[in-house]
Amino acid sequence: LSQNIIIGPKKIQRGQTAGELSFRAQKIKEVFLHPSTIAFAAHTLDSRYLCYHEIVKTSKVYVRDACSISKFSLLLFGGSLKVYQTHGVVSVDEWIRFKISPKPATLVKYLRNSMEALLLEKIMDPKLDITGTKLGRGVIEAVTLLLEMEC
Repeated sequence: LSQNIIIGPKKIQRGQTAGELSFRAQKIKEVFLHPSTIAFAAHTLDSRYLCYHEIVKTSKVYVRDACSISKFSLLLFGGSLKVYQTHGVVSVDEWIRFKISPKPATLVKYLRNSMEALLLEKIMDPKLDITGTKLGRGVIEAVTLLLEMEC
């Protein structure tokens, strides 16, 4: 997921639209929203992190089909997660960084590892009802609450 992420400024200035802003991708310093993208005319974005479907280069580098995603979505479903407890930082694929206290960072990593283990069990046995276990229900409830908190 994190390879198709762009990061914008923390705020859109008054009178500006998202289409006028410069975003950055993992390996590209300046990326813009394509005019056909719905968010292009937006004066606010739900998040500075956007997930996109396609990147094209014409007169500029553009992304198409971009939508805002939350920080927790990135932490739970993004690329490789690394916790730097002494610095209070969590990184996704070594390029998207979030300041987070050590204890919550460890809990997020534990939740993600638990979720991935359950998904692997489900892949190995598609008939398995992960909602039928205490762990499965707990993980689903925790992920749901975490994502709802950001709304």
